[in-house]
Amino acid sequence: MNTTTTIHEIRHPHLAPAAAAAAKFCPGARCPRPVLHNVLVRVDDDGTTVAATDLSQSIIVRLPDGGGRGVTLVPSKVAKSVGDSVRYTDSTVSAGGITCPSADPMEFPHQALLDCNPSAKVYLPHADAIVKAVSPAVDAESSRFAFGGIRLEIEDDNLLAIASDGRRMHVLSARNSVANGDPIDAVVPVNLFAGLLKAVRTVAKDVFDKRGKKLEDFLEGTMVVIRKSGKVVEARWEAHDIVVAVQAREFEGRFPKWREVLPAGCFDTVTGVTLDIDEAISQVKAAGKATTPLHPAVAFGDGQVSAGHESSGVFSAPVAGVITCPPVKLSPAFVVDALAAVRAISPVDHARLIVGDPKQAVFLRASHYGLALRVIIMPVAAD
Repeated sequence: MNTTTTIHEIRHPHLAPAAAAAAKFCPGARCPRPVLHNVLVRVDDDGTTVAATDLSQSIIVRLPDGGGRGVTLVPSKVAKSVGDSVRYTDSTVSAGGITCPSADPMEFPHQALLDCNPSAKVYLPHADAIVKAVSPAVDAESSRFAFGGIRLEIEDDNLLAIASDGRRMHVLSARNSVANGDPIDAVVPVNLFAGLLKAVRTVAKDVFDKRGKKLEDFLEGTMVVIRKSGKVVEARWEAHDIVVAVQAREFEGRFPKWREVLPAGCFDTVTGVTLDIDEAISQVKAAGKATTPLHPAVAFGDGQVSAGHESSGVFSAPVAGVITCPPVKLSPAFVVDALAAVRAISPVDHARLIVGDPKQAVFLRASHYGLALRVIIMPVAAD
């Protein structure tokens, strides 16, 4: 008795980067659902779609056109090195020179772009700024789940992104191009933006054949659209019929009432520490190497930056800037992150830590072309 196995093929010249980007959203090896260790590849009237999920976060990449017809699942370890085509039968899938057993696409969770009005639309570099300037303040190890993500809000014509670990807070305001959009009030994982931006660069680099500065110049004029439906938040990028979207479930739990730590006039104090950003980052990092668990702070005072203790070693040097306030002790990591956040949104050379009472919160702010950053750092208690 003769049997014939029908071999199907899905082809697209940019399938490789799309599959590689999607594979990063597959769960780790300990995930108990084997079907999630696959990347879905489909060709239909909408073009070629590549998707992956770990159930808490998902990615959908949509490319125009494509050869063949149908849908299959490609194991994530194979998808990372797939070429421009996937061949499959009812029981096997072949890609990247590897043939292996295939899973049933019907068992794969349904993945679709959110069909609702947008809440916000920001330039891609502004989404980049959320990752670079806000995510350092996220408390990734906290049992308070809401502290492990970035809070998104709409305020007037701006998208607000806020992160806090309870000892510091970074608040970034980015100009929102959506007028009267759907409200959003959610805490999302950092990877909603970080994962999206990595995927966009992976796909755009191949599709538009651009590298380095040429790629960044192209991406600078593109937009990221934020939508929310139920408990799911989506960040979507589109350009020339290419779609890259990342979806994530919002975190449960209460986020702190962050506006209460920004009292009226908190940025009006004239005393503080004005620092040369690049030199101060290097200096504070060096000072941080002298800190110990018993002496964890870097002190700014009397024209000096110092750290450590005579029993374990002391760092002391003229501050890379000007001090016009009483001595204040701060976490070196928090100072470095704050200065790096300013550098991420603005080309300015200096930043000022606003210090009134050295026992109360220290403030910093910066702005540049549609972005406004506010940082609050609680000082380290005196020894």
